Amino acid sequence: MLDLNNLITDDAFNLEGMNQDIIGFLRQSGGGKLYGLPPYFGNTGLFYNKDLFDKYSIPYPQDGMTWEEVFQLAKRFPMEEGISGFYTNYLSALRDRMGASQGLRSINPKEMKLTVNTESYKKMFEMLLDAYQSKALEVKDYGEDVYDSFITGKSAMTTESYYYLNNNIYWAKTDRGDDFHLNWDVAAAPVGESNRESAPLFMLYDIYAVNANTSEAQAAWELVKFINSEEVAKMKSRTTTHAIPTRTDYMYNPEGKRMEIFYKNISVDMALKVNSQNKKIPNKFYNALRTITDLEFMAASRGEKSVDEALQSIQEKGQEELDKQLAEKSNAEGK
Repeated sequence: MLDLNNLITDDAFNLEGMNQDIIGFLRQSGGGKLYGLPPYFGNTGLFYNKDLFDKYSIPYPQDGMTWEEVFQLAKRFPMEEGISGFYTNYLSALRDRMGASQGLRSINPKEMKLTVNTESYKKMFEMLLDAYQSKALEVKDYGEDVYDSFITGKSAMTTESYYYLNNNIYWAKTDRGDDFHLNWDVAAAPVGESNRESAPLFMLYDIYAVNANTSEAQAAWELVKFINSEEVAKMKSRTTTHAIPTRTDYMYNPEGKRMEIFYKNISVDMALKVNSQNKKIPNKFYNALRTITDLEFMAASRGEKSVDEALQSIQEKGQEELDKQLAEKSNAEGK
């Protein structure tokens, strides 16, 4: 890929209007060079139902809350009235977010050994188990139901990516019209105890670049420049999209919500570390590990296993699966 720095300078392209954490991440990933520009990115927020918080006189979630603080807040809602404090449709997705925000890695990439049977993982596992067993945490794939528990006003909080706005909230509002009464807002995603300032929960989608070997570098740059321009960002800001505009002045926000939080909580250093480690892991492994972990978590929740036994089982079964996939990858690359 072609380094875009000279083209950006020559054309006085407005890079300052783009989120500098994202640009910094790309520069560091490129060893100081900028090989591409993303018009959009993804990040996670803590969505909450203001009416439920008001009804039960519970303070709204704040930016910078830890997962422990969020679950303690969730426990204040009356489960006996059919209200859960926190909702997730996938336990594995929630667990991944919790682990990432606390800097936990399930694999030592140098030795290719699982590292889940540790005190740090045990603490997270116990926190999640406590929230689930207390019924403050509702785990439910809404399946045939049209709307999830947060959308229907039966759960006070959920952590979701920005696309949840387009795919769930705005869609439900359009679908139900005057019957849609969710009074929501959003806070920054929960963080880990050791890093309250940020969490590596952002992701990049399409990154537009110029092939270093093309004979049409200028034409290609014109396209990259246009896609990432203020003109296009302004046009796109008139309606909702699945992702966050990298240009910070052009967020779709007709209801005046706290959308600026999606530009916060971006940990470049943590994300760089995660990104470099993930390159070495077989693509299918994490899905297999999530399945193993979900099964062991549910066994612990039913009292069939202790937390220590569940973690040991995850460690052993996960390592067996990793070794298997690494061998398959090695054999495939050797052909």
